[in-house]
Parts: sequence; C-alpha cells; structure tokens
Amino acid sequence: MKIIYLFCFLLLAFSQFFLFTIEEYKYQFILFELSYILIIVYVSYRFYFMSAISLFIFITFFYLSAGSLDLFYFNNSDNLNAERMGLLLLFGYFFIYVLILLWSIFENKFINFKLLEKVNNSLANTNYSQILYRIITVFLLFMIVLYIGKFLSMYGFSIGGVSRGDLYNTSNFILVLAKVMIPQFIIIYVWLRVTFKSKNTKIDYLVIFFIFLFIFFDMFFKGDRRVTLSTLMAIGGIYYYAKALPKQYIFIGIGGIIFLSLLGAIRNRPISVWADNIEYYMARDFAPSDTEFGPFSMIANYLMKDDMFLTMPTLFSSFPSVIPGFLYPERPIGSSVWFVKTYFEDYYNSGGGFAFNIIIDAALNFGYFAPIVLAIIYFLLFFLGKQKGVIGVLLTGLLIYSLTFTARFDFLSIWQSIIHGWIFVFLVFLFALFFVKYKYNAPLK
Repeated sequence: MKIIYLFCFLLLAFSQFFLFTIEEYKYQFILFELSYILIIVYVSYRFYFMSAISLFIFITFFYLSAGSLDLFYFNNSDNLNAERMGLLLLFGYFFIYVLILLWSIFENKFINFKLLEKVNNSLANTNYSQILYRIITVFLLFMIVLYIGKFLSMYGFSIGGVSRGDLYNTSNFILVLAKVMIPQFIIIYVWLRVTFKSKNTKIDYLVIFFIFLFIFFDMFFKGDRRVTLSTLMAIGGIYYYAKALPKQYIFIGIGGIIFLSLLGAIRNRPISVWADNIEYYMARDFAPSDTEFGPFSMIANYLMKDDMFLTMPTLFSSFPSVIPGFLYPERPIGSSVWFVKTYFEDYYNSGGGFAFNIIIDAALNFGYFAPIVLAIIYFLLFFLGKQKGVIGVLLTGLLIYSLTFTARFDFLSIWQSIIHGWIFVFLVFLFALFFVKYKYNAPLK
C-alpha cells in the first residue's frame, strides 16, 4: 500500500511538470495544492502529525503556496511572475516527495550513537536525572534573568522604543547566546518534568513563571513570534510522544494561533498605537504576501529573474559562517543577509532583514538537483531523532524546534539553529554525566 501511495504522488509530480511545460500555471497550482494536501494526510497518518518531519512538511506547505495564491487569486501580478512561481512549486514538491520517499524507506530503522545510548541508559539512574534537572533549572533561570536584564539595560522598558531592525542587528554576545540557549533549555526542562517528575515543587512554579515571563518579553518587547511558536510546538511534540496530550491543549493551541496572528499588529510597537494597529489589521485584505509566508515567494521572484545570484554565498561558505562573530569577525555573510544587502541596501543599513527561502538557496547551489540534495540534507537531520528510549523523545522536541520553520531559512541559519543550540545541550548532558559518575561514583551503564 505504501508503494502505491508513493507511486501516485510521483504521477502527480509529473502531471504538475506537464502543466508547467505548457504554461498552465494556474492549473499547476491547483494540482499542487491538491497533491500536497494528500501528502500531508499521508505523512500525518503514517509518520504521525506531531513528528518533526510531519510538522516541517505541514508548515512548508504554507510557504510554498503563498506566492501562487497571491498571484492567481489576489491579483498580485505586478510583483510576482507566474513562471517563477510555477518553478518554485515544482522544486518544492519534488523536494518534499524525495524527503518522504527516503523517510518511508528508513522509517523503521534506528541509529544508536554510543554516547546517546549511554546517556539514555544513565537516565534510569535517579542521581543522573535529578542532577540533570537541577543543572537545567539553574541554567534556565540564570539565562532568563541575564537575557531580560541585559536587554533592559541596553534598550530600556519602553515597548516599541527600539526598531525591530536594531534589535535583530545586535551583536551583543550575551543576548545572542541567551536567545539560542533559553528555548532549548525550556524544551529540556519540560521533557525532564514530563518524563521523570510526577509532582510539582515550589521551584517548578518559579521556573514556569520565568518561562512565561521570557515568552511575554520576547514577543512584546523583541517582537519575535517564531521562537515562541517553535518552542510550544516542540513541547507539544514531547507530550505527544511521552504521554497523551490533554484535549484542552487543542483549544489552547487554536486560541494561541489566533493570538499570535494578532500579535503581528502590536509586537514591538508602543502601547499607545495598539488599538489603531489592531483595527487596521482586522480591516485590511488578508493577501498572502502580507503574512509570515509572503517574503518566501518574493525572494524566489527576485533571485530567479537575473544573474545577481552568481555572487551569492554558497552552501560551503555557510560552514565557516557558523563560527560566532566574536571568534571570527571577518566570517562570510549568509545568503539571507547578502540578499537584503544587495536588493534592499537602505533597509540593510538600518539593521533590517527578511526571512529567506531554503529551496531557492539550494537551487542556486545545486541547480536542478536541488530537490534531491535538499531532501537528503533534511532526511539526515530528521534521522538524528531516530534514537530509541526517552532520549529519542527529547531529540524529537529539539528537531521540531530547530527545523519546523526552516523553509524560511538559508543554509547558514539552519546550521546555526542546529549546531549552536545543540552544542550547549550536549555539554550540559556531558557535564551531568561526569558529575554523577565522579561525585557520587554512581554505576552508570
């Protein structure tokens, strides 16, 4: 049955290609939508909706659809080109198809990294899980206090007093480090509570309060919705795999999506303009280009129309760019930064930036082989989570956080999301492992 589904998806892919070659771009888009929805149903049933790969495929659907939907049904023909949008749909669909093909082949396979297996076995040791919980708790509280304190000392208490461009352009080491670490520590903390703790203590309530404080501060002062949403989705994934997710969470999730949508009208803006902004936000036409997903297609439209991309940073130049700026001040810039600097110089000089497009980044690196290469890269990343035991649940949560929204990234942003955050996670686990072994002389397997 699995082979029949995959064969049907392949036929739908070539049908889209045929419509593209005869320039029936609107019909290609309709077929793409129907085909992709069938893929979402397939992966949700076969791989489970709350898996890291299913959530990535689901969210990527909206990025891929926004441009063509805007073009064909919101008459945005002045800004978007039908042929380029059709080519983007082809690249995107073949990428997703190859990804689920690889996952279907290896879905029952697991990898056993010796160190991860050792950690997984050691978690059965009460001393280890308790020490790990205490370390994560202390680090999480410390980093939240440090992050908020440093932010306020630099920018003050006024919501909207600093532009989002200036906030995102900061190179302050403490702010950058804390922002990378805090969401991942929140995920580990929730995983520890769900997996190893049955009762709440006073310190748990304190940590939960500080987590909500960080989320509130990050959304309203910093204006960042993606980090909060990615963290909450990762927590949902952990609950899903560790225990039954309470039904009321579904309604909370729906309410949260509505709230985060409205937050776009008021984030990082003075309180005095909130009412007017919400009124304008509710009264406007909700064209796809005005949403989170709009820049994805705009970038494809720009980069596929001329030869400027020949000077764009490559996949290989993104690796040294992962090195923190304080260690490597002259590191190469990433594709997303290059795009803003090249096409929107005034916006770049003011510290602004855009979301990017990983499919176009891959296409400009690997040409027509981009869907295959990109699918292999994502497959290998998702496959890291195929670890048995409770450590596999944590890896699923971290992968959900790190990869769900990466359709809007470039290669550099993906490496940073994985490498920077996961290095700190690894060091904390390793520290707890050796601490228990040598402090308590505990018999670790």
